[in-house]
Amino acid sequence: RELIKEFPIMSVLHIHENLIEALLAQNAYSDVQQLLTRYDDLNLPKSAVICYTAALLKIRPVCEKFFSDVAQRKGLTALQYTAVEALQRAVEFNPHVPQYLLEEK
Repeated sequence: RELIKEFPIMSVLHIHENLIEALLAQNAYSDVQQLLTRYDDLNLPKSAVICYTAALLKIRPVCEKFFSDVAQRKGLTALQYTAVEALQRAVEFNPHVPQYLLEEK
């Protein structure tokens, strides 16, 4: 974290992606969200790490309270719809990641 604060140019080397991975391993989700917000504002090319992590953080709270039968009857809530959109953006960015996550490749 200190390197990124002291040397913003380090973002060009995608050090933030390693930091995201370390923060996720520590369950530091609020820190990850802050980092994503910071890098989402920059005009850097997106990466699979950024896209899928953003989707993960939007999906986690939805999954804890999701019941498919309720969603079929009432439709998706705004939070659920946002989570689905984030996942769609991630898959559009790199459609091969789910196969690796599911260990199909």
